[in-house]
Amino acid sequence: MRKVLCVCVGNQRRSPMMAALLKRELGPDFHVQSVGIGPSAYWGNPASKHSVTCLLERGIDIRDHSSRHIGSVILAEFTYIVCAGEAEQEEVFRRLNGNTTPIVQIANRHGGGIPDPDEKGALEDYKKCAALIEAEMRKAAALILL
Repeated sequence: MRKVLCVCVGNQRRSPMMAALLKRELGPDFHVQSVGIGPSAYWGNPASKHSVTCLLERGIDIRDHSSRHIGSVILAEFTYIVCAGEAEQEEVFRRLNGNTTPIVQIANRHGGGIPDPDEKGALEDYKKCAALIEAEMRKAAALILL
């Protein structure tokens, strides 16, 4: 089974949505996980309520999500790593320390990545973010499935 990792900062807003939507696109032959690079990812926090709402509207339930830090996974075990932005990609490359096994990409690279909706942001901001993530995960899946 091929493994794919989605990475954001806190693993509570963007990367849980990225992982769930990418898993839907890739199907059962892939194991898709998410992590964060920031300190809040260590704490086992749930996905944000607006992230949960946006995915429930798409028929996906992430209420059981618990944040994890990038240090909790072995990056070289993944075939593909999809990052929310440049900072996440830089941290992935730093931790890979020259290992070129995973293919690492930034979702929405030419648009500046996936903007982080503020933790206390409006549901409408999350809906825009989820729509962008959904479109970008379709693109990522198409590349991964090549």
